[in-house]
Amino acid sequence: MRTGNIGRRGVGRWAAVVLGSALVAACGSSGGQGADLLADATDAGELADTTSPGGGDAQAADPGPEVALDAAAGAETSGGDTAPADTAEGPPPDALEAALLDPDHLVEVAIDMAPWDWDSLRHQTRTIFDALGPGCLDRVAPNPFTWFRAEVTLEGYSRGDVGVRKKGFLGSMSTDKPSLKVDFDTFVDGQRVGDVERLTLNNCVQDPAYLRQCLAYEVFARAGVPAPRCAFGLVRVNGGPPRVYANIEPVKKRFLRRHFDSDEGLLYEGTLSDFRPGWMATFEQKTQEDAPTQAPIEAVVAALDAPDDELAQALDAVIDLDGFFTFWAVEVLVGHWDGYASNTNNYYVYAAPHDDGRLHFIPWGTDGAFPTGEQDAGVAVARTTGALARRLFMVPETRARFAERLGALLDSVWDPAWLQGEIDRMDAIVRPHLEPGALQPYVAARQGVAAFVAKQRARLTGELQAIASMQTGPLRDAPCMKPAGSVTLTLHTRWGTLGKENPFIAGSGEGELEFAGQSPPLVQVGALLGPDPESGDGSLAILQVFVQPPGDRIWVANVPVVPGQIIPGAVLPVDGEGVAAYVFTIDAVTYDKAQLVGALGDGTLTIDNGAPLAGAEFDVRLDATLFGLGF
Repeated sequence: MRTGNIGRRGVGRWAAVVLGSALVAACGSSGGQGADLLADATDAGELADTTSPGGGDAQAADPGPEVALDAAAGAETSGGDTAPADTAEGPPPDALEAALLDPDHLVEVAIDMAPWDWDSLRHQTRTIFDALGPGCLDRVAPNPFTWFRAEVTLEGYSRGDVGVRKKGFLGSMSTDKPSLKVDFDTFVDGQRVGDVERLTLNNCVQDPAYLRQCLAYEVFARAGVPAPRCAFGLVRVNGGPPRVYANIEPVKKRFLRRHFDSDEGLLYEGTLSDFRPGWMATFEQKTQEDAPTQAPIEAVVAALDAPDDELAQALDAVIDLDGFFTFWAVEVLVGHWDGYASNTNNYYVYAAPHDDGRLHFIPWGTDGAFPTGEQDAGVAVARTTGALARRLFMVPETRARFAERLGALLDSVWDPAWLQGEIDRMDAIVRPHLEPGALQPYVAARQGVAAFVAKQRARLTGELQAIASMQTGPLRDAPCMKPAGSVTLTLHTRWGTLGKENPFIAGSGEGELEFAGQSPPLVQVGALLGPDPESGDGSLAILQVFVQPPGDRIWVANVPVVPGQIIPGAVLPVDGEGVAAYVFTIDAVTYDKAQLVGALGDGTLTIDNGAPLAGAEFDVRLDATLFGLGF
């Protein structure tokens, strides 16, 4: 058995696979079957490279179109501080916001904040227990992110006391390059830069091609679906190297007024949310929060109970059914496997006042569109795990309407020459500013997107010809984790071995791994321990446990430890709070093809001996429940 390279991959690479792919695991599978987290063509190192520091300044950004950035927005407001006034006559309404979201413009954003605040912000995280713990369908996933004060300079124009916080669900979590929300009036009521109130800056950790989001939103918009505008940003924090982000239009009241002429309706965000009894509590109400209601969602659930011959009429009374067919068809066109129809994820619905409160669908989170690798087949027309899409697909009349809409959009909207032109245009904007470590995965991912575009028409044409006889799969299972086994181990290792040594040489152990009612004998047990390179400041360590039962897979657990708590006799909780102990498996020969198994909780890590000093011997005991994935 070849084991010499396991330790040298280090926690940085394996953690990048697990933490960066946890949402993929949650969303990429249905019907109770597990999902391979890593496409065969994707190496763990590429995931790590997309989030590594650049080591130097990038080339200066093209300033883009000249825009008058000053606005007289300084009227005193109640309920907070006074917004500072700009000194020059401002642009007409929406002019600056539109310019910053111009697809040809790379907006420059400088964020300056107390270094300790930045460290706190980037280390805030949402664990798999927060998002997918037991009972996850009973609530909206808690938001662990808090606002920090910063000075933000937008293309040379500065504002102080600006709110900045981290954003993301699971797959986009990064301590090195966090996705960010910038809100100019969090701490100062009415504060703006020109007419810009907010920025949404996505880190593209899940999109090394940097273009999937913007390209997908463009296709939605060409089809007439209300979709966010999308451009790019060059973001520098505390004088560090500039880094490329996707600059996405927030789905807020300004967006609603632009598309629906009114922001007085009810807006909901769907995250692993569906129109099914027991699933509705996960819809997050984003407007009129002081008067919570699920009435528009409940109306769709009720309409889905209509007989087949009344289904279309019942649904059309509560949703813009014609608009939904277009929305659904575009999800298929762009291969948005992590959207509503295929995965009950990443979308908004808006009860539009001008349309008798019927729900309209809005796309979101399209960084998985134009997929490559194992997802290269995209969203097959029959892959419908969402209750609404699945029911419509099962009725011949509405299946025919969907097929007709998909075919029409394939002819009118899906233009490979235009799409390739957009890929080239975005490449000219993004490539000059990429950090050295991001260039290689960027080139490969961009080529994958182009290949998807080139073959999608033929693929969908073939599927449409056979659509009448297609069978849809089952509704997706609840994604919530549930107890699936236990881990009981005594371990010996040394401080400083993490990422440097072979775990089966540097460490040893014995005990029991029980999973799905099976307790196989353990061939070998190893462990590594040391500072987490992802934390940067030494505030976190990782105990990395390796267990090999008979077979071709090695089980690996990443157990976070705070170095200051490492003293003999300490009993540390393993409970999923703040950080989570992820469990995954790797191929015992090639050490790739990582598959997330679950996470450890309801347990303890007992320090029998050891200290966070180079070469110090450690003896620990790990007792915890293994929570398996709900799919």
